[in-house]
Amino acid sequence: MEVGNCPPVATATVSDDENSPRSAGRLQLLAAFVLIATVWLVVLPQLARHPSVQEKIERNERLGIDPSATYYTEIEAMDGIIERMQSLNRHQPDLLWSTQSPDTP
Repeated sequence: MEVGNCPPVATATVSDDENSPRSAGRLQLLAAFVLIATVWLVVLPQLARHPSVQEKIERNERLGIDPSATYYTEIEAMDGIIERMQSLNRHQPDLLWSTQSPDTP
């Protein structure tokens, strides 16, 4: 068996050309990343400098409202709100919702 005179074997290669679905997916991912980064790093900081937004930011800071709080109960101002709601509920239980079923006359 002669090794040197063997015909070349065709091999399949996986190319990542511009038309492949894999390349399109990468391009879409890159476009989404660029869009999110642009909004986060350019648009939002410009909005934060707008006078009306600046007023709201300053108001929240004065009231002790933490915009990064996950739940309303993590906001310091909520303690007073919860106390007022509990007091209202004790003194006027039917003020915000009825304790009777809709079928009761």
